[in-house]
Amino acid sequence: MKKFIFALLITLIATSCAFNDREVKKSSPRASQTHCPISGDKVDEWAYTDYKQHRIYFCCLDCETKFLGTPEKYLMDMKGKGIAPAKIQTQCPVSDEAVTTGNDFYKSTEGEVAVCCKKCLKKITKNPIPYLMKLKRNGVTIGAIKHETTAPHACKAHSQDDHSGHDH
Repeated sequence: MKKFIFALLITLIATSCAFNDREVKKSSPRASQTHCPISGDKVDEWAYTDYKQHRIYFCCLDCETKFLGTPEKYLMDMKGKGIAPAKIQTQCPVSDEAVTTGNDFYKSTEGEVAVCCKKCLKKITKNPIPYLMKLKRNGVTIGAIKHETTAPHACKAHSQDDHSGHDH
């Protein structure tokens, strides 16, 4: 009986050690949305807007401006095509406190996860799987984090033709 319990314990330890955050189904912040809802072109990860707890990606900032003119129309078009915008992370997966881009981050293989404090960062770093799964169960797209303010995305600080700091 002792041998059986020992073998079972070793199996459980080996299984838990082999399971890490790379084994959680991978998705990017725009996994469900690959094309601009305005032009139909491929999206640029730097051109997006956060609207009603969702992140909508565009091919360029001009399309974002057009979207903001009649957002519900474009959201209905997206829904009709079966396209789901990314759901933004607004709460710490450890404590359920509110988070913003000014908080601490855990870097998973899928993207950054915001946490509210260093204590929560330590917990998620030690054992990320339950917290990543919690976000996914809640429909949150890992890597899509709520902005601190309603100010435009940082990429809008330069003109459409100025791509300094970007790879394109």
